Amino acid sequence: CIVNRFLGRPFAITHLTTIGIDKSTYKIEKDGINYVLKFWDTTGQERFANLAGQYFRKADYVCFVYAVNNSKSFDSITKWLNNLKNVNNNSRLRMALIGNKSDLEDERTVTKENGEAKAKELQMTFFETSAKIETGIKECFEFIINEVIEANLDKARKKVQTITLEDVK
Repeated sequence: CIVNRFLGRPFAITHLTTIGIDKSTYKIEKDGINYVLKFWDTTGQERFANLAGQYFRKADYVCFVYAVNNSKSFDSITKWLNNLKNVNNNSRLRMALIGNKSDLEDERTVTKENGEAKAKELQMTFFETSAKIETGIKECFEFIINEVIEANLDKARKKVQTITLEDVK
């Protein structure tokens, strides 16, 4: 949902869970260089873990997304990080931990402080967002895009750059 909101798509209350992989692209020009960003939204379901690993392999940035009202999704972050480390040896790889559904304050089971602490422990940037009310989405993706562009600036100067971002739920 957060990728869809960043791309300007409306929030759908009946949003279907990602089955496998959902791919989107975003074009941006920065400092005279054109970039095509590829967003690979992979499901957090265990049965798709091997499939997600194929996309982790070439990622420049990985976002681990959990629902602030779902402790199980938060607790699975370390497992997904270990899966990533098994397939990606990109020295420029950047990562973020994103707590989504921050609008559900009354249902929250993962505090913002717990999210921040986990991100610090795992050396990730931390964000909280709400796809429903569209808070934190723009700031989150602008930061990520700038990080990826900066990390790939040398390659980008040589050609139009395709950058892959991973979004794991």
